[in-house]
Amino acid sequence: MDATALELVTKARDLGEVEAVALGPGATDASKRLGEYGAATVYASDDEVFSEYIAQPAAQAMFELVGQHSPELVLFATNYDSRDIAGRLAAKTGSTLMSNAIALPSVDVAQTAVFGGSTLVDVKLEGTPKLVLVRPKSFVAEPSGGEATVVPVEVSIGDELRKARRLERHEEQAA
Repeated sequence: MDATALELVTKARDLGEVEAVALGPGATDASKRLGEYGAATVYASDDEVFSEYIAQPAAQAMFELVGQHSPELVLFATNYDSRDIAGRLAAKTGSTLMSNAIALPSVDVAQTAVFGGSTLVDVKLEGTPKLVLVRPKSFVAEPSGGEATVVPVEVSIGDELRKARRLERHEEQAA
C-alpha cells in the first residue's frame, strides 16, 4: 500500500466520513490498515485485473463506485497509476481534476504551491465529485484506532478494458 494513501485517509477524517477504495491483490488485507487510519468503509477487490492491466479497469471500477455512492470528494495520491486513473475518471464523470494539492482546508477548497513554493494558492473545487491529486507527504499519517467495514467491489471488466497489459512493474520510490 502506498504510504500516501494513509496520509489521505488521515486528512479525510477532518473532512467527514471516510470511505476508501483498494483494488488489486492484497486489497482486502489492506482494508485493515486503512481502517486503523480512519476509513469507516473500504471498497475492496483482490482481482488481479487491477494490477495486470493499466488504469482502465480501476477507472471503470471507480466510475461505478462514484455512480453508486455519489461522493462529494475523491482524493488520489500523486503517483503514476493514480494520475492515470484520476484522469480517466475525470473524463468519464465530466468532473474537474485538480492536481498537485498540498492542503485541503475544506471539501470545497484545495491549496497548491506556485512560484517554487513561495506562494500558496487556494483553488475553489466545484462540481461533483471533486477529484483531487495530492502530493505525497502533504499530511502526516496518524492512526486513529478504527476498524473498517469491507465491502466487496463487484464490477465486470470486459475485454475492451484489458488493452494495456503491465509486463513488468517497478515500485515507486518513496520520496
